[in-house]
Amino acid sequence: REYNKLLVSYQNNNDDDDVQQLLSLILRGGGGEEDDATTTTTFPKVLDPNNAFGILKLYERLIVTGNREATWKFYVFENNLIEEDESELLNYEVIDESMYAEARSVSFFEARLFLRGVYESGKFNLL
Repeated sequence: REYNKLLVSYQNNNDDDDVQQLLSLILRGGGGEEDDATTTTTFPKVLDPNNAFGILKLYERLIVTGNREATWKFYVFENNLIEEDESELLNYEVIDESMYAEARSVSFFEARLFLRGVYESGKFNLL
């Protein structure tokens, strides 16, 4: 629900054709055939909730273009994953301005590092 709200908000305020196309596919639930987008930096043609690459690529684009809501929500997700004390969990809905500079940095680097390490660096043989 919150994810769709973020997507609709961004779609209504963005002129980037790639982002517009991707967001409309997400909101419609996909359609068409999917390219193997794991070896490129382009968006997949179809994005569903199980397409981690497409979602991460979208978040990276939103973060790079300065979308405060996407930046904050990505940061809060990362932070809340590792937080052990429930009373220290961050609120997805309220941007804490005293932490926002850190949120921008962490969100950008975490998204970029994850994309690079998992999808853009080629195949790994871990054995």
